[in-house]
Amino acid sequence: SAPTAVSVLSAALGAPTCQMAYGTDWQMHGAVTHPWFPGLRRFRRAPGQPWEEVITHIAAELATWLRQREA
Repeated sequence: SAPTAVSVLSAALGAPTCQMAYGTDWQMHGAVTHPWFPGLRRFRRAPGQPWEEVITHIAAELATWLRQREA
């Protein structure tokens, strides 16, 4: 999801949540996971980086998560 209330509410309800963002977020304190919502994982796009690279990274992380869940 985009960094909106949807992704924050999803994480607050305990659902594993991927958040795609551009730029920094003071709430993250420089971390990849959210300090208040450990199920929220943020994927940041660097300046000039295509979104396709970010989405490919997210797809790989989701595939790993699914394999671990099935085991």
